[in-house]
Amino acid sequence: EGNLYFRRSSMAEIMTTLSRRFNVISDTENAEADNNEYNASLMAEETIEDILSQLSALSDLTWHSTGTDFEGRKHITVKY
Repeated sequence: EGNLYFRRSSMAEIMTTLSRRFNVISDTENAEADNNEYNASLMAEETIEDILSQLSALSDLTWHSTGTDFEGRKHITVKY
């Protein structure tokens, strides 16, 4: 179905999966400071922006888009 389910996953694991899934490049700040585990169910039709907004509501994550590269991949900076 294309849905994503995370159980007891670190934010680093979640971001790695999202980067692959949506073909985005994410630059992460303060990743080593986060030792929390997260549970999340993400629907296939959601955009990366929808998902990052949801993750922001669950954690101290903040993000912003920094544009696209020459191959059309989005660049996103994430802080948590």
